[in-house]
Formats: sequence, structure tokens, C-alpha cells
Amino acid sequence: MYGEALRVANKHAPHLVNQFNENFSRGPAVAQQSGTEILQSAKNWEDNRDYQKAISRYLEITEQHFNDPEKLEEIWNNCWNLAMQYAKDRVNEVA
Repeated sequence: MYGEALRVANKHAPHLVNQFNENFSRGPAVAQQSGTEILQSAKNWEDNRDYQKAISRYLEITEQHFNDPEKLEEIWNNCWNLAMQYAKDRVNEVA
């Protein structure tokens, strides 16, 4: 659902995409989001160069979201790289 809503927002209201992602990243519905939705949200923050929020979203992804250890390693390595490049204060948290 997030992907479709984001696509519509990008097409028809690009000025509202960050607000949409902000709302999607908070609140009680966060616990019910799929790994794919969290990943899309994190990538959206990364694309918008809001690395702190991207890192936070990447860190929400667990083994319960993806069964593939290689996929998880790829996601967490990306999070690590973001922290090393743009948020050195969060390196310990990411590790």
C-alpha cells in the first residue's frame, strides 16, 4: 500500500512526499508495516538526503521482516555505510 501511495504522491503532489513519509514513519501503524514498506520509506529518506531518518528506518528492519539473511545483510550494510558517511554519531548504535 505504501508503494502505491508514494507513487501517487510523487506524481500528483511531490511537495507532499516528505510529509507523507514522515506520517508513515510514525504512529501506531508502524508496528504493522511490512519490511518492504519500511525499506521503501528508508530509501525515500535516503533519496531526500535525510540520512538520520533513513538510518532510523533501516534499523527497524528485523529478521521478522525478511527471511533472507543475504537481504538483511545488504540492508544493514547500507545502513552502516550511511552512518559512516553521514552520521558518525550513530555508528555505535548501528553496529
